[in-house]
Amino acid sequence: MIPARHCRIAFIALICAGFPAIFLLTGNLLPMIDFHDRLGHGATYALASTLAVLGWGMPGGAVLCALLVAVGCLIEILQVALPTGHLAEWGDVAANISGVAVGWLTALALTGLLGRRTAAGR
Repeated sequence: MIPARHCRIAFIALICAGFPAIFLLTGNLLPMIDFHDRLGHGATYALASTLAVLGWGMPGGAVLCALLVAVGCLIEILQVALPTGHLAEWGDVAANISGVAVGWLTALALTGLLGRRTAAGR
């Protein structure tokens, strides 16, 4: 398993450098293609949420996943007001939320928390 410290560093790098770079490049230097755009949203948010849960565990990772959903929604809202060349789309919001859910479940599966039974549940 990858050490939590490395997941934290990767998460911070993705949020601080990856998200802004992707946001600024698509539609300006990279073409906007609807299908690929949704996949990009989902994959980016899935990676971020996986790294969050692996890096900070369930309590901290769950909070970061909720923040990722909020940030994804906020970015879509800001696209209405800012002249970025992007359009706010409900499909992007759905892709962001789906990506966070997939990443969260992936992290739980990787850590074994998904199928673990508690003593009370036996």
